[in-house]
Formats: sequence, C-alpha cells, structure tokens
Amino acid sequence: MDYRLANENDADSLARLCWERKAEEKILDSAEKEGFIRYCSDYIKTLFRENYHCWIAVQNGKIISHIYIITIKKVPTPDNLERFWGYVTTARTVPEYRNKGVGSTLMDKAKQWCREQGFSHLIVHPSDRSVPFYERAGFNGTNDFLKLVF
Repeated sequence: MDYRLANENDADSLARLCWERKAEEKILDSAEKEGFIRYCSDYIKTLFRENYHCWIAVQNGKIISHIYIITIKKVPTPDNLERFWGYVTTARTVPEYRNKGVGSTLMDKAKQWCREQGFSHLIVHPSDRSVPFYERAGFNGTNDFLKLVF
C-alpha cells in the first residue's frame, strides 16, 4: 500500500471516485459520467494549485482511499506570521477496503503531514456515519464539528 499526497496526475482517478461515491447513494445517469469526470478532474487540478491537499492510499495502482484538506490561513500576529489550520472536507474509502484500517492509516499520515507543515489544528463537519471514525482519529467536540488540536 502506498500512502502519499495526490497530485494533478491523480485528478482523473479522484474524479471517478467522486462519481462512484454518489452512485453508492443514488442512481446516476451513466450518459453524464464522462462529462462529469472531465469537469471534476479539471476542478480538482485547480484546487491543487490553490489551498487544497489530498492524501491518498493506492493499492495496485488504484486509489482506494482519500482525504481532502483545505488550508485556511489566519491573520498574522507579531509572534506568528504564518498561522493556519486545516478543514477536512472529504474522507472516503472504497467499499471493499472499508473496516480494514486503510482509512485510519491514511488519516494518521495526513495528520502527521499537517503537524510537520505547522497546522495548529484540523476541523471536520462529519456525517453521522463518520463520527466514530474521526473520534478514533482523535477529533472531539460536538457531532456538528469535531476538532483535533496539534
């Protein structure tokens, strides 16, 4: 298993995962799939050039889990010119790899990277189903917003 930061070359695969995630919830018009993937891939590439980061788990050349983190910059203070924190926007593992530790290991890698980058904390607005995952990763707070302080 390879755990790493995604780059623009991963955008098409990440866009396909976006389609697949939604297809788990409802029936989608397959005629729209390729158009969505092109649009989403271009969008992801734009995000990577801004303040988005995506940690991925890759198995046999296929992305099986991902965690998106937005870097939020804070107003500088005299004693800390580079202040920022992270917002976890999406974390997902494909169904056949769930409950096998992939997402937890990926979250550990992402948290370590955030610490190394100097993030003060991470927050997430979890779904009801994902609250236990984030709590196991050390986040706490209300179920509307959970926070992990470094």
